[in-house]
Amino acid sequence: MVNYKLTLSYDGSFFAGFQIQRNPEIQTIQGELQRVLSLIFDTPIKIHAAGRTDTGVHATQQVISFRHERLMKEFNLRRAANGLLNGPIAIQSVEYEKDDFNARYSARCRHYIYILDNNPYPDALLHTRAYWYPLPLNVEKMNTGAKLFEGKHDFRNFAKGLEDIETTERRILKAGVFSSDSLKNTLNLNHTTTPTYTNRIIGLNNPFNDNISIGDPNIYHSHIHNNLSDGNSTITQEIAPDAVTNMKMETETTDNQQDYNPADNEFIQLLNTLIVPQGNIIYFYFKGEAFLHSMVRLMVSTLIELGKEKITENQIKSMLDCTTGRLPRIMNIPGKGLYLVKVDY
Repeated sequence: MVNYKLTLSYDGSFFAGFQIQRNPEIQTIQGELQRVLSLIFDTPIKIHAAGRTDTGVHATQQVISFRHERLMKEFNLRRAANGLLNGPIAIQSVEYEKDDFNARYSARCRHYIYILDNNPYPDALLHTRAYWYPLPLNVEKMNTGAKLFEGKHDFRNFAKGLEDIETTERRILKAGVFSSDSLKNTLNLNHTTTPTYTNRIIGLNNPFNDNISIGDPNIYHSHIHNNLSDGNSTITQEIAPDAVTNMKMETETTDNQQDYNPADNEFIQLLNTLIVPQGNIIYFYFKGEAFLHSMVRLMVSTLIELGKEKITENQIKSMLDCTTGRLPRIMNIPGKGLYLVKVDY
């Protein structure tokens, strides 16, 4: 029996979550994957996933596993699956694993990033990619508040659908909130997971370089490229013929820069797997052993209320201690800004 491990990405806006539903007409990621794999192996296939993401939630590195007696070459399986999926799900890699491997139960921790568009006007291209909130937020206060979630806590006040859950205790290993302004001079663009992946910064407002002026008619767009020969990163601008076409990325620090040490660059490496939006963007990062249903989104919602200065850190502590219930103003925010970006084994 062959134990297959597949790493994949998907656009969650096309699906009603990952987990298959009783109604076969409801399109889910699990349902689509099992349909395609069953066609390829000509037998029913049931998969296990590292994370069962909610409706609208995206993934850049979801992991699934399944077993079958037929040994199929990695390249052939990847090509066949992508050919049949042909849409918002893409298989990145296929591996053979040991017999005891399970994508869900073998996972040591999961990494999530939530993207909040804090620009004054919405971007139509981010409508299904980020949550738009145009009012000012105190990023430093939210970052400090995120540290309250680190460690082992009872997260019953930060979850939904707990009827069949044995325990609501979970451990958050790292958490932080960072703005694009605080990242632009410290971004390390060395890829560690998919070296051939190219991140694209769409538009003219480049958060990583102050030398690019907004609305400059000479600049069409920019790409971040990873130089695989020496590990260095450059930003190559596609511009008018009479302009300079290449420049090195500067990593100078400024006096007003946010004190930045996000998870020993782990967050930065994961950010490289995302298409980076333009303008004023706020990133919420969580690394945990496991998460309850809607847990990440409710933590983000709580931090947003803290950033609006509508609640205090002591109120968050009270919810974590379960001395009070969830505050009425903390609502579950849309899943469209949430990304499962990595699973550690």
